[in-house]
Amino acid sequence: MKQFYLLFVLLCLSGITMAQSNPQFANVSFTYERATCNSYQLSFHGSAATIDTSNAIADYSWYFGSGDSTYHGKDVSFSYQGPGTYTVWLMVRTVKGDTASTFRYVDVYQDSTSLFASIELRRGSIDSLVAFPRSATFGEYVYKWYWNDTVVQTNTNGILTSMPNGTFKVAVENSLGCISVSVPLTYRHRLDSTQMEFYWWAINCDPQLIQFYSYSGGADLTQVWNFGDNQGWVGSNPEHRYDSTGAYFVTLTLYDGPEYIGTLTRQIYVSGQQQWSVTIQPQFGGNGVQFLTAYTTPANAKIVWNTGDSVHTIPVTVSGKYVVKVFDQCGNVRAADSLIAAAPNQHVAHNSSDAALSFNANVAKAYPNPSSGLVNLQFANPLVKKVIVSVQNQQGQVLYTRTTTQQSQQLDLSTLPKGYYLIVISDGIDRKVQPLLLQ
Repeated sequence: MKQFYLLFVLLCLSGITMAQSNPQFANVSFTYERATCNSYQLSFHGSAATIDTSNAIADYSWYFGSGDSTYHGKDVSFSYQGPGTYTVWLMVRTVKGDTASTFRYVDVYQDSTSLFASIELRRGSIDSLVAFPRSATFGEYVYKWYWNDTVVQTNTNGILTSMPNGTFKVAVENSLGCISVSVPLTYRHRLDSTQMEFYWWAINCDPQLIQFYSYSGGADLTQVWNFGDNQGWVGSNPEHRYDSTGAYFVTLTLYDGPEYIGTLTRQIYVSGQQQWSVTIQPQFGGNGVQFLTAYTTPANAKIVWNTGDSVHTIPVTVSGKYVVKVFDQCGNVRAADSLIAAAPNQHVAHNSSDAALSFNANVAKAYPNPSSGLVNLQFANPLVKKVIVSVQNQQGQVLYTRTTTQQSQQLDLSTLPKGYYLIVISDGIDRKVQPLLLQ
């Protein structure tokens, strides 16, 4: 091949003279232009003529100054590997074997007609995707954005904001109609460290075997755990056994690939006995209780209401006594609470035969309601034991409390701000509530 190349060069060099002095040839030359959408690909067009029309041109041979190969044909295309200055040779041969040649220096460079689309993610107060190439001339490029292979926006500024999680790519088109599509980029919202949270609970009634769980940021983030006892774990939602009881500071660190997201530390208590509790908190409206919410420890404990519901918040559709029980993983009842609640615009039914003995059946009435501050609390039957009367706001804060055995009394609530309240009455076992509006 090298010998052929040397022969080709010698022929071409001699052909330059022959093309000028050999009477067989009128001219030998060529032109070229860049392809529309790729400046590394050029199209070449040979031109030659002979004086003797019977001695026609039989072959055009090209050498493009890159590699050892030669190409044949009057019109050919060649793709260079990169920019540079190349020496291009053309040799023509007639049917009678006469030859002539010429050469030109050809500059191959990347210019605005070349498209190599790409995307850059820019993090900030508002994340954005920026497409390349870009130009100071507004409108020179049109950018078509794809999210999970679906077109979501077409613009001329090459910037995309308010992106959902997913895979993005951009098709860039220039004024010549050239189009280049970028390599896909996967985007995920950066989790604010203030949004981090994790939970824990004992497994299978074993208070020293703890399950940890975090939903922060999704399953594709890397979770790095430090359990506070010189042990750790890299992975999602681990379980860990503590060798001894006590207080431990557990730390969760999140990474999005190599990007640090944040760190959260919580103190947990590992004891020989799991702490269990439940409290019913009413939410009132429409002159009655609309919802009951069970707040439990641990927060995700399994609960069952006497209505058959197993969710933490239930609607109050019928007046009466509501009971919620907390179960461990072994099915044992660990805690319970009850509340007598009147549904909106209903009264709690009771049996008068045991009214003097049953706290549950002893109807309490608060009036006037609405009130300007002085509220009369009247029980239908005498109280057989002490009860605690408290007034709570909608956040569950106790603002007034008293202990009484009186069947009738007046509550002075004139110091409380106007708004909705709950009068909560408890005998230490059961509770009943009355909604109250101060105005």
